[in-house]
Order: sequence, then structure tokens, then C-alpha cells
Amino acid sequence: MPLCSCGCAEPHVVAQRETADGVRLSIWSDAAVTHGRLGRVLVGLGAPRSRFAQRARAAAVRLLMDEVGILDINEIAPAIKAAEKTYAHTWSSDDARRAFVLHKIAG
Repeated sequence: MPLCSCGCAEPHVVAQRETADGVRLSIWSDAAVTHGRLGRVLVGLGAPRSRFAQRARAAAVRLLMDEVGILDINEIAPAIKAAEKTYAHTWSSDDARRAFVLHKIAG
């Protein structure tokens, strides 16, 4: 489940966001999240192994893409991981899912 609908098969940057502490992130069509000029992958994020894990990663990145600005760089990977885990459960809405993830990260 790519984050982009352009039809290009090669991974490419679909969005760039800045974290609360000023780090610029690149969000890729294959749901990878990188930072810095060299495109370093976030520590603790790893590559999803199964098809379900790939879909959960894409959904988690899509869910949190616009929330990046309120999180520090060291909170991004745990937030994505927490959001991925919610996709194994039933939720009433993405808003409820997003609120749960942000609450979990906050404390």
C-alpha cells in the first residue's frame, strides 16, 4: 500500500516535514522515513517484514504524517511503532487512533 498514487514503482519522496526540534524528515512512497542530507533511516524503525507489517507501516506513517511538527525527532519512531500496533485492533476512527498514539508518546 504505497503512500503515493502517481503509479511510479520506484520509491520516491512524497512529503517533507519538520519536527518540533527542527529536523527535516523525508517521507517516502514506500513508507520509509529518513532524515538529514544523507537520508538516514530513523533509528528504531527497521523494515517491515510481512505484507501486513508493510500495510501497517504505510497506514501508521499516513496517520502521523501531519503530526510530525509537534514531536521531537526521538519521538517519531516510537510513535510510528505504536501506531503500527493499533492496526491489529479495531478502532472507531483514525482520529481515535491518532489521539491514542499521541497520548501514549506524551507519557
